Amino acid sequence: MFDPQTRVPVANFEINAGEKGLIFAYDSDIYSSDVRLAFFSKADYESGKAAYSDMFNLVDTPKYQLELDLREPKKTMSLVAKMDCTSRIDGLRLIPFSLGEGLATYEAERRKKQLFVQSAKLADGTPLEYFQEQWESGFSVAFPTALKKGQSVTLEIALRGDFMLNPDNNQGVYFPRSTTSWYPRHGYLSRSTFDVVMVHRKRDKAVTMGILVGDTPAGTKDDIRTEFRVEQPAALITFAVGDYEIHKDTAKSESGAALPLEFYSLPSDRGAIKEDFILAEMNNAVRYFSALFGDYPYTVFRGVYHPFGYGQGFPTTIMIPKADRPIPVCFTHKNETRLPPRKT
Repeated sequence: MFDPQTRVPVANFEINAGEKGLIFAYDSDIYSSDVRLAFFSKADYESGKAAYSDMFNLVDTPKYQLELDLREPKKTMSLVAKMDCTSRIDGLRLIPFSLGEGLATYEAERRKKQLFVQSAKLADGTPLEYFQEQWESGFSVAFPTALKKGQSVTLEIALRGDFMLNPDNNQGVYFPRSTTSWYPRHGYLSRSTFDVVMVHRKRDKAVTMGILVGDTPAGTKDDIRTEFRVEQPAALITFAVGDYEIHKDTAKSESGAALPLEFYSLPSDRGAIKEDFILAEMNNAVRYFSALFGDYPYTVFRGVYHPFGYGQGFPTTIMIPKADRPIPVCFTHKNETRLPPRKT
């Protein structure tokens, strides 16, 4: 495979240092592709330098407004994504977006559980053509007229699918099946600000990154509208919803600055979690790292119970996995540095 604009290596293989060609084979044992060789173009090798993949991005996406309908998390997830897009080239007619690439081919998960586009339009209501195949890990949106370099538009994409997952059926908490590929993205780890609204059942708590703006009624007495805002540009975002209990504390950095701590835990009848211990360790982390690197750069430090075999860290929020039993296996991790080609 050879892609002179690096889109396939980035979107489908997460290879993003400017490699334009791949030699790969599908491995049925792991339900994924095994990359044998990634390489640059002939011109890159001849010049001894290569542009990183983000140099080929067609648009910048500085801001997202995401509204999620999570009232029936067992059945479906609906998302309306409004994206501010600024063209980086002249004559732009089509934008490809990544979506759901974290879904597996095993048991046709990507085909069955993907978020499928229901409509695409501009902010003024002008409908747009879009293209999405059943197995595709993304979609493309076409414009009726070409955009100029520097021209900005706001896209509104409506999506729907069985994208929610309840890892432990008895615990009443739900997560996107793919932690970070549940919303449309262009390019690799582009940084954006986010306004996130989650409509959910009154008995549930919804949580994501950033500052909690507040909870308001969502039109019926049984539903709540929870809004968060991420004011500092971030590369990734995730969320969770369920019958969490929120435990709070306050940490003090070495400078004496106070920082609110929050931990979204399970009710005591669902799981034995030592919330005071977790809050104490979050407090210790704040004091330790602020002594080394200065004050924590956000206005809240939040932990969320996350019943998977891994944890994840995001701006303001960490997803905390189970840690109540030993795992008798050996973990290995490969650190890989990608360097531009050199003349030899």
